[in-house]
Amino acid sequence: MITRNRKTPSTNIKPSDPSKKNESLQNPKSQPSSVDDYLEALMKQLAIESTEPLKQTCSEMRTAIPISYNNIPPMEKPKAIFMTGAPGSGKTHLINEFIPSSFKYALYNADIYQEHLLKVNGLYGNKEREEAIRNELQAENPKATKEELDKKTQSYIASIIATSMAISQKCMREDFKEMILKKLPIIIDRPGDRSSTIREDKRHLENTGYTTMMIMVYVSPITALKRNQLRERNVHPARLLDAWIGCMKQIATYKKLFGENFFLIQNDSEPFEITAKDLEPYLVPSKIPIYVKEIQKILKKSFSFSPMDEIRPIIQSFMSKQSGGRKRQRTKK
Repeated sequence: MITRNRKTPSTNIKPSDPSKKNESLQNPKSQPSSVDDYLEALMKQLAIESTEPLKQTCSEMRTAIPISYNNIPPMEKPKAIFMTGAPGSGKTHLINEFIPSSFKYALYNADIYQEHLLKVNGLYGNKEREEAIRNELQAENPKATKEELDKKTQSYIASIIATSMAISQKCMREDFKEMILKKLPIIIDRPGDRSSTIREDKRHLENTGYTTMMIMVYVSPITALKRNQLRERNVHPARLLDAWIGCMKQIATYKKLFGENFFLIQNDSEPFEITAKDLEPYLVPSKIPIYVKEIQKILKKSFSFSPMDEIRPIIQSFMSKQSGGRKRQRTKK
């Protein structure tokens, strides 16, 4: 049987109807009264009975993944860069390319914690674990068809992944408070398909003395899907395309929000076009026309990209001023 936690009453929840999920379930409030309350509400939303072994407090997570900000000197005039783009756009690679290796910064990226939770649960790049879950579900539902088992398996795994991400975001939000309190330079690695959280974080950062910048990384959806397949912890293709579409729809919002500190860069050479045949390896047939129509509508728009060679010195200048502030601070000491 698939593991259920019957010992903790707060996590023994009657499953709800998965068909009643809505978009808000992917973003539970980041300030729950306690981790247990947070997980209990999340599990109700995801219609699962247990987060075992996902149920860990942030302090336990930090013991397993020690993250220290003590070696990053605080800045008199701190800065934060929002690095956004769909999964597979190459954000992490560009961060390493743009930021001088000598520059120390705090990274906001919930993947740090999620990878740990998925490894603990045996789902990080582990196809055998996926097959084991399918076999267990088949034992519980011997009359289920192959299609039904496939759907149940993917739904169960998706709920674990969604839960792990929500827990990871909760822990990273706590880290974020510490970064801001210490006035550290911050790079926020996030898809950016929802502007409300970025707007809120930008306002909070600037109210505490930060200067902010956004770099949005564009790649064609086909490039993102191809790169996603090569990742050890890949994203479901539909979720990836949802993020890609969401990011593209937010470009005008971010241009207005960040002004001259917003830059859109192209990180591939794929043509600006897409057909149903391009999506056949990634989606079930019934979903393909929907995504093709939505993506084609976006690709009809004209994009104004900042040349990569121009962006690099801008970012390095943005960071070098931080370095100068750090030197002055050390001299005072």
